[in-house]
Amino acid sequence: TVEEIKSFLNNDLIQNGIIFEYSENSPGAVYADRNHLYTILLNLIQNAVDALKSQKGLRKIEVQVRQSDTRCPDCGQRLVEIEVKDTGPGIKKEDLEKIFYPFFTTKAEGVGLGLFLVHKMVKENKGFIRVFSEVGKGTSFVLYLHPVTPEAIGCVKK
Repeated sequence: TVEEIKSFLNNDLIQNGIIFEYSENSPGAVYADRNHLYTILLNLIQNAVDALKSQKGLRKIEVQVRQSDTRCPDCGQRLVEIEVKDTGPGIKKEDLEKIFYPFFTTKAEGVGLGLFLVHKMVKENKGFIRVFSEVGKGTSFVLYLHPVTPEAIGCVKK
């Protein structure tokens, strides 16, 4: 899915001098609706591209997939982390608590539904999302989703 999105955004990445790195630490597949996962990752990566367009210096997006130390509180399975990290301008502290609200945006264009939908789709797939940001240093969104194991699938289907 990440490679598909990279290919889709490749012209934007090249035109804006953005380095895109993807790494996977063999956690296996995640149990999530494929269309939801594509939409979630496309939105997060596109937001990172938008944030980097006017950025001076290093412009970099990293997507890392790895097994998490975080466990599902319901089934106890170790979750899979998918992190989308950028070297953009960061998100102001006062805005961090609002970014998943519908119609909240800091962009000149846009209606503020992207991250609201991301949050909603992550929850629909029985996962959760965290955001870490520091103004002037960048932002990291970390998705936590269930692996494809019988225990995790049983938990998600509840």
